[in-house]
Amino acid sequence: MRATLLMLLVAFAHINLMGQTNKTDTDKLNELLDKQALSELIVSYGHSFDRKDWKLHRSLFTDEIEMDFSASIGGSGLTTFDADEWVGLVKPFFQNLNATQHIGYPLSIEIDGDSAFVRSMLHAQHFLPNKVGGSIQRMIGYYDNYCVRTAQGWKIKRMIQYIDWNEGNWYIFEKAAGIVGENTDISDQFKPNHVALRVTNLEKSIAWYQNVFGATVLRRSKVENIDPDIEIAFLEISNAFHVELVGGGNPLGNKPELPASIKEDYQVQGYKHIGFKIKDYDTVMQHLKDNNVDVFYEIERPDYGVRIVLLHDINGYTIELYADL
Repeated sequence: MRATLLMLLVAFAHINLMGQTNKTDTDKLNELLDKQALSELIVSYGHSFDRKDWKLHRSLFTDEIEMDFSASIGGSGLTTFDADEWVGLVKPFFQNLNATQHIGYPLSIEIDGDSAFVRSMLHAQHFLPNKVGGSIQRMIGYYDNYCVRTAQGWKIKRMIQYIDWNEGNWYIFEKAAGIVGENTDISDQFKPNHVALRVTNLEKSIAWYQNVFGATVLRRSKVENIDPDIEIAFLEISNAFHVELVGGGNPLGNKPELPASIKEDYQVQGYKHIGFKIKDYDTVMQHLKDNNVDVFYEIERPDYGVRIVLLHDINGYTIELYADL
């Protein structure tokens, strides 16, 4: 019995050695390096979501990709996307969540020349406090990743998602995706519309917002029942937000005294700033420079995934502009 077992072990060892005869040490090393690079590619996929690092996320894909996420979001199955288009689609969903955690690593790696197939674990948690239910939605399953070797390293060309089960509050997923069917949260009843600012010179203030923000005057009106000398100009900055400038009459006090620094500003009780999200940071910054706008603070916030600029309008009010990194 022992002799038979020993013979079997020797036979298996011989077969295994025969299978390795065509691989040099260099081949084996290159295979290990490829597997390490593919593993890092898969781990970086989930990490890019958790960090909201969209440059990293984009770098993981070929320029054209095929994606099938019908297991979680429905749809018609495998769909071709431009990689930049794909990033633009997924970014708003993750930006709407307070936090996520993706635990993913390769379950198997098969390399064939400049192509590779990687099956990876999917364990995704989405965190968003809300008034409807729990704060966490969890998704369990796996991905089939089809990768290719490029001049910039291994990239994902095709990805298919498989979901084994979901648990937690599915409302979180729908809320972040903007597909909630009905308003079950009281906050959904409120839509941001405008901010009102008291100004010392209505005409100059209107001109400033037109030059800097491209604002449109929707209407101007007197407020006869309050003070016939007061005039209000209602300006549209975008189709979702407006600035109401209140001029004329006898304003009590001049424009606010400007703090010496942003640190000092945060110590002062009262109005802080209006915030606007901008599309192209460099274009807007050049526009502000061309119009001699008082930009007094700039910072990058990788933890939020944004760049922030603070400026003063013609009346000394602080305005915040921010753009995605």
